[in-house]
Amino acid sequence: MHEFLLFSQIPESRHNQVLSILAGATRSQPVKVQEQTVLLHPLKLQQTTVSSKKIRQQQQSQPQAYAHNLIRPLSSQQGDSIAHSPWRLYIPEIPDPGVRTLVSRGATEVYLNDVDRFKDASSSFTLKTQYMTDGLRFVHRNIIVRVFRIVMPPEQMETVLDQPPPTSFEGCTVLDPSGAYLVEACVRVEDRTNSALTEKATAELLEFQKLMEGAIDLRVVDRLALDTRVKIT
Repeated sequence: MHEFLLFSQIPESRHNQVLSILAGATRSQPVKVQEQTVLLHPLKLQQTTVSSKKIRQQQQSQPQAYAHNLIRPLSSQQGDSIAHSPWRLYIPEIPDPGVRTLVSRGATEVYLNDVDRFKDASSSFTLKTQYMTDGLRFVHRNIIVRVFRIVMPPEQMETVLDQPPPTSFEGCTVLDPSGAYLVEACVRVEDRTNSALTEKATAELLEFQKLMEGAIDLRVVDRLALDTRVKIT
């Protein structure tokens, strides 16, 4: 899978205004998205299954370890607690160099039946941190737009994978003390080698960027700020 992204940051004072702008532009109402993320670093190279044989061969010829994100929802759309939320594994790669109009990067995402291999004492992973995201999601054609904040739990638990998902943000603190929100616009394609599909996806994202001019400053961030590579010792 390949992702194309643009980002922005808005102050808390503009949050409601930006939501209204996005609702008008997308002609839709937002969906609440609250998720828990556990960040893991592999201690050795992992075999990752992806849909494209060519991409798989490319990864094998140039092995590189990337941070692993285990993500699960905190609540349903109705706000009910999910006692047994399914985890999904998300592995974003470092963005491609030389792309200046948007962020372009490979990624792997798969839903898991269990996470036992990540919490075994003899596991090949080390738990780095956990955090939660509190936000809203809009859909504009093939683009997913998220407006969210990162929230830190009151304590880091090594047994987090054995615990049910939190039911509230009580006791948590917003990572950015200013209260600012992040805006992420993302479009995905399954096969990067399909030039027609890739061109359509990037054109759609750049068109949305232009649509938001003067309201939301969607831009490219430094690729090294999104570097997810992990050094294997």
